[in-house]
Amino acid sequence: MDPDRILVTGAGGHVGSRLVARLFEDGQLVRASYRHSSRIPHDWGGEDPVIGDLIERDVRWTALGNVRTVAHLATRGFSNAYPPTELLLQQETEATLALASDAAERGVRTFLFVSTVRVYGSALVGDVTETSLALPSDLLGRCKLELERQLLRLSSTDFRVIVVRLANSFGVAAEPRRTPWDLLINELCREAVSNGTMTLRTDGRQYRDFVALGEVVRSLARVVGHHDIQSGVYLLASGRTRSLAESVERLAVSLQQAHGIRAVIRYGTETNLQSKPFHLSTQALERFGIRLSDDWSEEIRQLVAASTLCKEANS
Repeated sequence: MDPDRILVTGAGGHVGSRLVARLFEDGQLVRASYRHSSRIPHDWGGEDPVIGDLIERDVRWTALGNVRTVAHLATRGFSNAYPPTELLLQQETEATLALASDAAERGVRTFLFVSTVRVYGSALVGDVTETSLALPSDLLGRCKLELERQLLRLSSTDFRVIVVRLANSFGVAAEPRRTPWDLLINELCREAVSNGTMTLRTDGRQYRDFVALGEVVRSLARVVGHHDIQSGVYLLASGRTRSLAESVERLAVSLQQAHGIRAVIRYGTETNLQSKPFHLSTQALERFGIRLSDDWSEEIRQLVAASTLCKEANS
């Protein structure tokens, strides 16, 4: 077994594609798993990727061969445009638990699962840590929380299970044309480039901890390579919460100052029950020297470039 080989599932996705690229930059030996061959980058230069659905045992078994670490990202995140169904989430739960069980059997030492802060639900208020009460208020949050619990039951002295609860990320995919535009900051940046406006459906008083995807993948790469991190749950966030209005205004200033793009902000009238401020603790990972920067400039630069390509393709 190669101690440096890392399996990244969901390698064609938003976070997964960037994590693969980051691990390559760091000189890691990576095996990438894709649900469909159409998601493989044109300039793929790594070892032969694994193609297929992880619900199939032979796909899992092939993917796990000579692997020491698994970074599992082949699950759905929240999307207003394409919310995951109960059936889809059930299938992903079954595939994830089967993958983790097979990984433990095959001698994998570390299993990283990227979850979401949506597991806190209505309890996402005030100071929030890894041990804070979780009260998921939607199907995705409930499924993720139960999956976290079942995965952690598989952990042992020989099989480390690390659950990372990710705050709201934004940014481009490794291939800009595959960038998901249903993420709020992504969507607003594209609108600013295309129309000179940024439109919110809400009044802007809701709170979010937005983190640049480049910082997310840099931190995930450090987590999988850090041997002192024990099994458990860890928050991955900037630790800086802003209202949506503040975040959009910050984006507008950056677009104008760095890129000469002026955008008029338009607010809606919809409200959201999750409107109380909160603070996501970053101390657990900081103990291992892992801290996310609050600098958005590079990610916004990449978003502007991707938005420009999108505008040109649609013109």
